[in-house]
Amino acid sequence: MLFVADTLRSWYNASGTYEEILDLVDSYRRLHGIEETVIFGNSMGGYGAIIFAGPLEAKRCLSFSAQYSADPMVVPEEKRWTDYREAIPHFTRPPMQDTISDDCLYFVVHGGSNLEKPHWSRFPRGGNFHHYLADNVGHALGKKMKVSGMIKPITHYALLADRWPFAGRCARCFRICAGLKRTEIPIPYKGRVACARPLGRLTG
Repeated sequence: MLFVADTLRSWYNASGTYEEILDLVDSYRRLHGIEETVIFGNSMGGYGAIIFAGPLEAKRCLSFSAQYSADPMVVPEEKRWTDYREAIPHFTRPPMQDTISDDCLYFVVHGGSNLEKPHWSRFPRGGNFHHYLADNVGHALGKKMKVSGMIKPITHYALLADRWPFAGRCARCFRICAGLKRTEIPIPYKGRVACARPLGRLTG
């Protein structure tokens, strides 16, 4: 297991950072004979998990609260993290949609608040990209899921998805909803259960 972070907080745009991470992970896999890669990340790390999944030929990717882009030209509504974003001289990462691999199964979860909407509303929908919203939750989604004890089961569902006998139902099992079926995962927030909607099934 490797823990990777962009300590420059450049969203992997700083010169050489993206390439260095690819080389580091690839060298580690060769050294240890690792044949299959799965990726997990939160916030900037969630963004990184998505953009690295294709180049690293990951089979599964689980991402929480990922930014669609840190580039103000791409997401002009975003006003957070300005100190870090303004320190990025050049945005070198390609558009998010150009990084999606057909060979990876993506599970991406966002808080459904309006504060997060500039990002989650831009993400791809459908196909091998399973995208969910947790109602009334903001950017601290990952932290709240950890506190509620749901990180482990959700990671299990997502990262073992294509090994299940009923792999085609994995998205339904992964959905963060209450009161549907016993295989669903209820997540209590402050005494209530947050309900998620799979963006892949939204229209309009």
